[in-house]
Amino acid sequence: MTMKLRSRVSRRSVLVVAVIIGLLWCAPVVAVVVMTSEPLQECGQAANVIVVARVVAIEGEVDRQQFARAEVQQVWRGSPGPQIRFCAARCGVGCNYAYAKTDELLLLCLGSRPDLDYMEIIRHGSARFEVTESGGSPFIVLPGPPRLPIPQVPVVVSDGVTVIGFALAEVKKYVLSFDQRSLSRQE
Repeated sequence: MTMKLRSRVSRRSVLVVAVIIGLLWCAPVVAVVVMTSEPLQECGQAANVIVVARVVAIEGEVDRQQFARAEVQQVWRGSPGPQIRFCAARCGVGCNYAYAKTDELLLLCLGSRPDLDYMEIIRHGSARFEVTESGGSPFIVLPGPPRLPIPQVPVVVSDGVTVIGFALAEVKKYVLSFDQRSLSRQE
């Protein structure tokens, strides 16, 4: 009886050790998958239109949606024209992070459809990044711990707080590197 118990325990131990080794062996692969699903990479892959634009007006709510108009300052992808209209909020819809404030400068990764007279921010509205100027240079600050293979720069934002930012020119190269069709547009 004890021999069967020892044999059973030994098999369990071997199985547990094998599972742990398997998990440790796969850990780097899991980390790569997590890192590649970040919003800027998805912008480079999925957005029809990528622009840097200044919000000039917030329109009232129409059909439970709020819209914003913005003047385009830089076009990274697409042909949006000098002004765009985008869905800035879906009122009453969970899991939508789109929003805009008047006079805000944004990097917007947008999707467009021919049947709509406006564009939508991809990734449920989260593919919008506020552009901050520090020392005369434009930067974006990403939420959470940024893991990008581009130089990080300390940026002083409101209230004298210093955060890690990324130069807009470096972000442009990074975003457009995920779409071979856009490489010719890089400056």
